[in-house]
Amino acid sequence: MPRVGRCRPAIMVALVVALGASGSIEAHGQLDSDPIPTLTRDSPLVLERKLPAGSADATLSFIVPPTPGSRLLVQLRSPVSDYRATLVSATGAVLATKVPGAPLVLEGATRHHPERGDLVGFEPLRDPEPGQWALRIRYPAGATSKTLSATLYLQSRFTVALSAMPVSPRAGEPVLLSLRVRDYGSPMERGIDPEIHVLASGGGGEATVLHPRLGLNNAHGIDLTREPGVFLAIFEPPGAGRYELTAVTGLAGVAPQALTLRVR
Repeated sequence: MPRVGRCRPAIMVALVVALGASGSIEAHGQLDSDPIPTLTRDSPLVLERKLPAGSADATLSFIVPPTPGSRLLVQLRSPVSDYRATLVSATGAVLATKVPGAPLVLEGATRHHPERGDLVGFEPLRDPEPGQWALRIRYPAGATSKTLSATLYLQSRFTVALSAMPVSPRAGEPVLLSLRVRDYGSPMERGIDPEIHVLASGGGGEATVLHPRLGLNNAHGIDLTREPGVFLAIFEPPGAGRYELTAVTGLAGVAPQALTLRVR
């Protein structure tokens, strides 16, 4: 449940919760007495600021943490288009400007991204400087009551996910291991040679190293429909028990992905 507090006259800040990519809910607010919200990697943050009639200025502040290799995406939504908006970085540099009646445009960019009539966005900003950023909004004097909404998203460059099918196999049953690799959300297939290390829990032996590939033969009768950016490998557990799987990609900033396989 969002917290509600008393704000300065003529300005009320509303809290909006955003659903993160992992499925958990990230709730952030920006009341006068609260800290400025900090972005969390791969978890959208939505902020709203409502101004009554006659109020012309608003500032939405947020903090970008040190996240090398990430990129910042921002979208603005307003019921009117006659406002001016500037995106100001932690060093005070103006990185984007929206003039009344036109979409938001990155300084130096070759194109903009208008979507629906009340929604504008701009090209992703790679490696944003850590620190306090601001969206500064100016409406024309005498404008009616209005609400501006900003969606902020700090996206990791590389995302990796390891899965197994079936999830609870029998000893000797072929298990299809899938390693999904994304580069800023797009399938990644080049410049990577991943490995999956399999170690029997309590066995005390050396790990088995698998080399997943983008395509496999169908000798095991498993559906191996090729999917972009998904590396596949087959593991046949020799006996019942627990197996610890670790996927290593060698990509900068990406931790090994772990998965436990319980074999009946």
